[in-house]
Amino acid sequence: MKKIFITIAAAAAALLSIEASAQNNLTGFFLDNYAYGYKLNPAQANDYAFFGLAVNNLNASVSSNVGAGAFFFPNGGKLVTGLNSAISKDQFMKGLKPVNSFGTDISETLFAVGFKGKNSYHTIELNLRSNEDARLPKELFEFLKAGPGTGTFNIPQVSASAYSFAELAYGYSTKIGDKLSIGGRAKLLLGIEGADIRLNNLSVQANEQAWRITSTGTLAVSGAVEMTTTTSVSSGKTIYDYNSMRFDSGNIIAGFGFGLDLGATYEVMDGLTVSAALLDFGGISWKNNIYGTASGSWDYTGMGDNINESSGSAKNPMDGLVSMIEFSKVSGSSSFKMNPFTLNGGVRYRLPFYDKANVGLIANHRFNGTASWTEVRLGAGITPVKLVSLAVSAGMGTFGFGFGANLDLHLGPVNIFVGADSLTPKLTKEFIPVNASRFTLNAGLTFCF
Repeated sequence: MKKIFITIAAAAAALLSIEASAQNNLTGFFLDNYAYGYKLNPAQANDYAFFGLAVNNLNASVSSNVGAGAFFFPNGGKLVTGLNSAISKDQFMKGLKPVNSFGTDISETLFAVGFKGKNSYHTIELNLRSNEDARLPKELFEFLKAGPGTGTFNIPQVSASAYSFAELAYGYSTKIGDKLSIGGRAKLLLGIEGADIRLNNLSVQANEQAWRITSTGTLAVSGAVEMTTTTSVSSGKTIYDYNSMRFDSGNIIAGFGFGLDLGATYEVMDGLTVSAALLDFGGISWKNNIYGTASGSWDYTGMGDNINESSGSAKNPMDGLVSMIEFSKVSGSSSFKMNPFTLNGGVRYRLPFYDKANVGLIANHRFNGTASWTEVRLGAGITPVKLVSLAVSAGMGTFGFGFGANLDLHLGPVNIFVGADSLTPKLTKEFIPVNASRFTLNAGLTFCF
C-alpha cells in the first residue's frame, strides 16, 4: 500500500503489474438491447425499464503505450525484467518510449435502475470507480539499469496518481420532436482515497559513497492514511517518514465533487442517426491529510544492490529508491482535481434491406493531460432474433489497432451482456498485453421489465 503513495515506487507498481477512467465499452455503441447504452450517450433511452444490483455492470480498462514485452525478456527458460544483469542496456532501452504511460480504470455499478416517464427516460445509479496513471520517462529506466555507481542522470517529469471515489448519478433523456433526443446525467462524487506524486527535473549525481539529488515536486494523499514526520539528516527539514504510514479510520470521506454527462442524438434521415456526447466532465475537491513539497538538493546514502536486479526475479526494482525523495510537510492543504473526461461522436445506419442490422462509426477522445488518447472504431451490430444481439468493431488510435466484440442475451426478464474492446491476441500469464494496447472489459446482468 505504501508504494502507491511514495514517488517512484508508485510508478513501479504500475509498471510491473499494470494496474486496472472507467472507459466505456465502445463496441457497445453498435449493440442493440444494451441496457447501459446511456453511459456512452445520456440521450439514449431504452425501450424497457430495468433493475440491477451488485454484479449488474463491471467495466474495467487497462492501457499502455508499451507492452509487457518491453520489460520482460526470456532468459534461461524463464522471464526476467530488463533490470536483470543478463539483459543488456541497449536491449532494454530499445523497447521503451520517451515517456512510458500506464493507466487503468474500473467502474463497478452497485445499484442501477432505469424507467420510463412521460416522453422521457430516467436512470439512477450508484457506482464505485477508480483510476490510476503513471508517466515514466525513459531516462528513469536508464538510471535504474545503471544501479549503484557513478555518473550523472537527468530525469524529466515523473508522475503517478491513484484515485477512488463513489458516484451517485441521476440521468434524464427526452425527445424533442420526432428526430432530436437530448439527455444528461448529474453526478455527486464522494472521494474515498487519492494520491498524486509529481517530480520535476530530477537530477542524480552518483558516486560510490552517496547520491546528490536535486528535484522539485509534490506529494498529496487523501483518505484513510496518515504519516508522521521526522527531521532530515541531510537538510534539517521536517519531512514525512514513509515507514510510519498507517490506516486512519477517521478520514473515510476524502473529498466532494460533481460530474456531468451531456448528449444528443439526431435522426438525419430514416435509419441514419448521428450522436455526440461529453462524459465525466467535473472533478473532486480533495482534502489532503498528507501534503508535502520537495525542493532543492539533498544527499541519499541508503543505496544498495537491490536497485539493479540481478537475481532474475520480478520483485519491485525500486524498493531501494523509496527514501530518496524528501517531502517537507505543508499543513492545511486541499486541492481540486479534474477527473479524466471524454468527448465522443458517432453515426449509425440501420440497413434498409435488413433492419435487424446496423453499421457505423464512433470516434472517442479521452482528455487526461499527457495521458490523453484518441480512438476511432468502425463496427456493425445484428439482432437475428429478439433474444440475441451481437456487435463487432475494429479500431485504430493512440494505442494501435484492435478488435472488439459484444454479446447480449435477452432471456425473458434476465439480460446478460459481455464484451471487450481491443481484444489482444498475445497476453502474459498475468493477462498483461505484450504489445501496446487499450483493453476494456464490460460484463453484467440486469433484470428488465
